[in-house]
Amino acid sequence: MSPRGGYRALLQCEVWRERDRILARHEGGEREEDEGGEETEAGTAVLGLHYWSSSSSLSSNQRLPKEISEAVLDTGRLLVAGHSSILALDTNTLQAVGFLEFRDPIPSCVMPPLTVLPVATSSTMTTCPTDNQVYSVLNGMFEKTVSLLTLSLPPNKREKHSQEIYEQMLSFLSRAPLAPNSVLRSEFIPKPRPETTKPKQSTGPVGRKKNGGTSGGAVADKPLTFRNKVKSSGYTVPPRTKMFTPSTGGRSKTKTPAPPKTRERKLYPLERGAPAHVLCRLQPSSSPTSLTSLSFSGDGGYVSCGAADTAVYLLRLPPSQGKIQALTGHDGTVQSVDWSHSGDLLLTGSADRTAKLWTPTQKDPLLTISQSQSTSKLKSTAGGSGFPAAISRAVFYYLDKFLLLSSSNSLHLYKYHIHSQPTDDIKRYLNSSGYKLVQTLPMEKTQSITCMSCINEFLSHLVVVGGSNKSVDVIDMNVGRSVRYMGDCHTRPPHWAGLNKGSRGVAHPSWAYDLFLTAAPTDGVKLWDLRSDRCVRCLSAHVSRCHAVTAEFSPCSRFIATGSEDRSAYIYDLRTLSPLHKLSGHSDTVTSVTFHPLSPMLATATINGQVTFFTADSQTV
Repeated sequence: MSPRGGYRALLQCEVWRERDRILARHEGGEREEDEGGEETEAGTAVLGLHYWSSSSSLSSNQRLPKEISEAVLDTGRLLVAGHSSILALDTNTLQAVGFLEFRDPIPSCVMPPLTVLPVATSSTMTTCPTDNQVYSVLNGMFEKTVSLLTLSLPPNKREKHSQEIYEQMLSFLSRAPLAPNSVLRSEFIPKPRPETTKPKQSTGPVGRKKNGGTSGGAVADKPLTFRNKVKSSGYTVPPRTKMFTPSTGGRSKTKTPAPPKTRERKLYPLERGAPAHVLCRLQPSSSPTSLTSLSFSGDGGYVSCGAADTAVYLLRLPPSQGKIQALTGHDGTVQSVDWSHSGDLLLTGSADRTAKLWTPTQKDPLLTISQSQSTSKLKSTAGGSGFPAAISRAVFYYLDKFLLLSSSNSLHLYKYHIHSQPTDDIKRYLNSSGYKLVQTLPMEKTQSITCMSCINEFLSHLVVVGGSNKSVDVIDMNVGRSVRYMGDCHTRPPHWAGLNKGSRGVAHPSWAYDLFLTAAPTDGVKLWDLRSDRCVRCLSAHVSRCHAVTAEFSPCSRFIATGSEDRSAYIYDLRTLSPLHKLSGHSDTVTSVTFHPLSPMLATATINGQVTFFTADSQTV
């Protein structure tokens, strides 16, 4: 509310659609809804509302800070009473967690027992402070009596976790050692090239056979000796001696080695606010083209842009200089770009069913992965089998030790080797870089993988995968199987999964890395806690109807940035999960957003190929 009064609508929810969704799950199927939706009937009016919250919701977990606990862990229930049912909604996500249908048999304590409740015309609910139960009084239509119901709500899963259970929960931080047969123990050891030496040909005189004849070829090499000493004037003359060496008076040319330069670790300024001021706008391509992905390098020196015109554009920072480099080599839309932890390698995945490794100092790719099997050379062999579909996501994994690719309904894990680049242009084509398939993990419950994300900034065993069946799967690469499956996470298949990866310039407590985001059209962005299998908050202030827009955590873990179809980008405050800034002024739909790892800077990409940089300072270039 404003200081002068008034109110503002935050969220809207059609509660009876949530009830129908639960009924569809219990029936084993899901009903298809029309795009325009159906009007609410008069028989599904809301008769009463009641808020219920456990008094011990914050005291059960003291590991989290107060502001994050209130935003993530404190979840109440909103009870909605209608003519024929009572529905319980999660106040953070407005998703149905339970319902009571009056037509179903209800246990009764009166004689004779009531098997079915009548249609209600009014409802009143209250909470008992002693037993923490909800009592509801219903007045039936055409009835002379009232019904008193006792509602016992199930406890929140996030509230009943104790300190011992917390230690056994899933976490993106590696808490267990590698298994003896874990695929993460694999190493790529390139085979050394065999040294080929040519046999020396003898140039000596033609030998003779033992019977006195001459042989047709040369004899083996033998030392040349002389019976008598050979005299020469040059051998007996003593060497000339110098009387003195003239001094020119110059300084010695020997240089003392300079001490090695040590790079100071740059820390992220946590005291600065969110990037909300425009720094500059750039157009990487000469013609308007859709930018599908955006990523900062680990040191913040480059911004890579994947485009629909099959090119990868590298923007050198600071962006005001306008230094742009184009990397060409793909034959399809570049769907993902990802930088290595070291910051000197770039991995791209394309719709042409290939993934390529690049370096900013060279226009040609260092390595091309074009087949699902293994190869020991840069070029694929003729007998290899290609990927069944486009490379939807390609990322570095496990501190640059592996490459993780998603294609169709499978994850492909590769180990690789990059040969040192020679300075000779001829030897550059004799590259011995290669890759080898370590493991393929098929997702049997889904037809295709729509999004995938993992952490490369530190050692992590978990990978988050979204499927076309509207589900989210958590894969443990240490054991090679799914450790958590969350079905029906969105109304449509999720197109983006973002983890809280942090930055090399800031350190967070372990609980901060257990939060991750998923996004789907018409369903907004959902915030998940890995320690629970339910969504904890829903971000829906931005517009996302048909285009795939991304969402990312800031390195300080205080903000969440999302794209939007209203030609704007939104920044949410993680403590309140409400919109903090609306970054308008874009020329088209904002599809990708990414944060600078070492400074409060945000880069956004639009569907018409424009890149905009925002900073926390008020300076505009």
